[in-house]
Amino acid sequence: MPIGDGGLAALLGLSGEEETSESGLEGISSPAFWLRRGGEVVAAAGFRSWRRSVARLSVLVAPPCRGNRLARVVASAAVAHALDAGLLPQ
Repeated sequence: MPIGDGGLAALLGLSGEEETSESGLEGISSPAFWLRRGGEVVAAAGFRSWRRSVARLSVLVAPPCRGNRLARVVASAAVAHALDAGLLPQ
């Protein structure tokens, strides 16, 4: 799902500019892996390929949904995708 998708854009907006920037989610080159709750994207992850061998992970969870291990779920999907692509997740 592209970052410009309404669901992901809503997650980025809900998280605020500082957290969105720190997450790095806007700069991913991989597909985005996400979870929805009640139709809203509440967690997303992906990675940016770096130096042709490393996948720099980015993860973001909506503030009200933190502490529920959602980051682990979406990050695991991104890591599996990176490994399948022959990249070292970081």
